[in-house]
Amino acid sequence: VKAFSEFCKKNKNYKLIICGDGPDKTNLYSIIKENNLSKKILLKKWNSNLKNYYDNSSVFILTSLYEGMPNVLIEALNNNIPCISSNVSGVSDLLLNGKGGVILKNYNTFELINKLNKVVSKYSFYVQKTKYAKTFLSRYEINRASNEYLKLMKRV
Repeated sequence: VKAFSEFCKKNKNYKLIICGDGPDKTNLYSIIKENNLSKKILLKKWNSNLKNYYDNSSVFILTSLYEGMPNVLIEALNNNIPCISSNVSGVSDLLLNGKGGVILKNYNTFELINKLNKVVSKYSFYVQKTKYAKTFLSRYEINRASNEYLKLMKRV
């Protein structure tokens, strides 16, 4: 929220949509209200169908501290949305060590603002990076992965 607030000072036509529920929701509402960002930042409840959000988004940001396999990142890539992500489980593989998107190294507000500015200023370049990463997503398909496991088991 802090990074987006700073980003909006120079990029007024953007909105931030935060999807999901959690223990920090009340705190987020307070921060948004205190900083007069109610028209710029929207908090949406968890929803299993995010297609409408992906269709209307230009950048996807994942700032998780912990993840298993970040399925929302996979969905964003499948929807050709340039991605910026903290370096949690699975991100390096999905974003091809940065060749398919932006991986935050230091996970701080300044870095996120910097990377977000880069993505919007060279947008078509980052869309191409996303499309490149997308070509590697088939390795995570359930049928392909289960076939690989079966091959390994046959060797044992």
